[in-house]
Amino acid sequence: MNTMLWGGGLWFFVCLVPICGLFYALYFFVSLPLRRQERARLFLDLLETGLKQGHSLERTILSVSEARDRSLGVADERWYPNRLRRSYER
Repeated sequence: MNTMLWGGGLWFFVCLVPICGLFYALYFFVSLPLRRQERARLFLDLLETGLKQGHSLERTILSVSEARDRSLGVADERWYPNRLRRSYER
């Protein structure tokens, strides 16, 4: 009985975990372009909304970056708003 349980646990870690990891990696790489496209669509929608409200493109981007919303996928949220703000204030 004990060897049967040990063999079952070994099967789980040797076979099932790598298969699940493979499926997750496949899902991740297949959905990567779709996530990028959705972030671009959201960004363009935010720009359109800002223009409809009478704000400039720069002001809209600054307000979005100051909101620190992670759905846009900003690479480094501590660096990007400060650099953009300095270039806008010139």
